[in-house]
Amino acid sequence: MSRRRRPGRSSAVRSARDAFLDPGRLPAASAVQVVSLVRPEFLMEAEAFAVVPA
Repeated sequence: MSRRRRPGRSSAVRSARDAFLDPGRLPAASAVQVVSLVRPEFLMEAEAFAVVPA
């Protein structure tokens, strides 16, 4: 089964991000969409780190 992402979502995310971050100095970013896993009982774990200047 193939599903496509909704095109309006990425612009909403960009607008929210730009409200808090300087658009001229954006950090590296990645977006990943997982529609489904091989088996419904499988789980997915994501790990993230944030660095806040002192």
